[in-house]
Amino acid sequence: MNNILFEEAAALVGMETGCIKIGTFSSVTTNWMPTIFKVFKQSYPGISIEFVEDDFDGLEDRVIAGELDCCFTTKPAGKNIEFIPLKRDPLYCIVSEASPLHKQKKRKMSQLEEYPLIQPEVGWDNEIYELFHRHHIEPNVKYKISDDHSIFSLVEANIGISIRPGLVLKHYWHHIIPLEFEKEAYRVIGIAHTDQASPATKSFISKVIELYQDDE
Repeated sequence: MNNILFEEAAALVGMETGCIKIGTFSSVTTNWMPTIFKVFKQSYPGISIEFVEDDFDGLEDRVIAGELDCCFTTKPAGKNIEFIPLKRDPLYCIVSEASPLHKQKKRKMSQLEEYPLIQPEVGWDNEIYELFHRHHIEPNVKYKISDDHSIFSLVEANIGISIRPGLVLKHYWHHIIPLEFEKEAYRVIGIAHTDQASPATKSFISKVIELYQDDE
């Protein structure tokens, strides 16, 4: 509370100062955070940034508990938290070059039930669970793994298929083939905060919106 009062007093006299604690996950850390750091520090050199990585549920709970000022996450359901959508991140079915599916241009949702699925652990799979629920899919889940590189390795070895977002795949193609779905499939990446956001946090959120929010 003292930090918030100090930041509010500093803002009144035109001084942007403070420290913000940000929650993030690996694909946002890799693809967005370097640009965010650079641009934000140019505009607000007096504000320091700390960040931690966790799964979506963990990040959201830490924001609600006051341990983090805000966090990047996918759209949370039923939590006392403000969510600002930023981007739609398309979901792909990834398969091995050796898979009989690799020549398909688009993947039918029903095919998700026909092949062994490598699924992220609970807490990392919100968007996938939502996809299954929305299309009434009962997947043939064979493995649950939290690390993306492990998932990619198993897919490359043609041990199973998986569903990963475009941001995760941005720097990793190697010997896997990303297939689009016949029906629109995506996750919504956004930034979450409580209604007690400090001036420094609000400045950070405004800069993220400026950099990454879709026009639509």
